[in-house]
Amino acid sequence: MTSLTPQQVNALLDKAPRGSVVYLIAAGGCGVSGLGHLLIDLGFSVHGSDLVENEEVRQLRDRGATIYVGHSAERIAASNPLLVVYSSAIRSDNVEVQAARELNLPIVRRAVLLAAIARRQQGVCVAGMHGKTTTTSLLAFALGKLGADPSYAIGSLVPQLARHAKFSSGTEKFFVVETDESDGTLREFTPTHSIILNVDEEHLDYFVTSRTSAASSSSSWRIPRISSCSVLTMIDSWR
Repeated sequence: MTSLTPQQVNALLDKAPRGSVVYLIAAGGCGVSGLGHLLIDLGFSVHGSDLVENEEVRQLRDRGATIYVGHSAERIAASNPLLVVYSSAIRSDNVEVQAARELNLPIVRRAVLLAAIARRQQGVCVAGMHGKTTTTSLLAFALGKLGADPSYAIGSLVPQLARHAKFSSGTEKFFVVETDESDGTLREFTPTHSIILNVDEEHLDYFVTSRTSAASSSSSWRIPRISSCSVLTMIDSWR
């Protein structure tokens, strides 16, 4: 199995012919399904699977994606994907993950691909234990109403938006991203602008202490950018 960085993922995507297949494991999840929309917007073919059919799966199918119900090792080989993507909900012994490994296909976590796509534009990353979806939705909706036509990736279906993820062409566009702090993958993102809503004692199965979680949120976005803006909406007492 070949594991890639966001930079390497972008290089792989840039060299791929239009219509190349990206395979999504857990394609109906709120985060992975959003990646499906972004990939379709970028001209890729999306194949994938999930254990159940839901609204996210139906939306992807309506846009031409091939999404199966149930996981099958044979589908990985049959799809001949450029890249295989999986969510944090997928265990390492999943049959499709194992098949990708056996075929030595590039395989990445959901956040790595999202970080790669976000680097193509001016990333506006929203982090925090509470309020990320609401804040990201408000930003995407407001920027759209102001005529900015932003790209965005939101971790839930939003009634005011046709779909919960969209890539609008143009390197100067804003890309509003709801980021996930639960598993340390914030470190994959290098946004131009960042919003940290709050820090609380959550995800301690990964971070051990809330101080470690706070350090992850602050250290993840250390790379300076010209004309960048960072917003801390509140500071908790981290013990």
